[in-house]
Amino acid sequence: MSGTRDGAAANKPSHRYAGLLQCAACGAPFVPMIRWWNGSRRVEYVCKSYHRLGKAACSSHRIHEETLNAQAEAHAKGLWETMQSDMDRVNKLLKQSSLQAPGIQK
Repeated sequence: MSGTRDGAAANKPSHRYAGLLQCAACGAPFVPMIRWWNGSRRVEYVCKSYHRLGKAACSSHRIHEETLNAQAEAHAKGLWETMQSDMDRVNKLLKQSSLQAPGIQK
């Protein structure tokens, strides 16, 4: 039984981005799908309208989870760098203001 359960778990797609992605063409949400390519398991998100109703509803739009992960990581890194830069500026301003008014406690 555990072999079946493990096999079933391996076939469940990741819902990491479920509810966050929307088709720009038709407004439908993107849904996760498992694709097997050259023996490798890949999760991609596809337009739900296209997936359920075909070309009559929307054209084929999809994005691989690896691409989403890379974009999310790059965005998080950019936010971190911006925060670090802002904190450096704040610390510099605090230091300058304490030098100009030595009687004021930090």
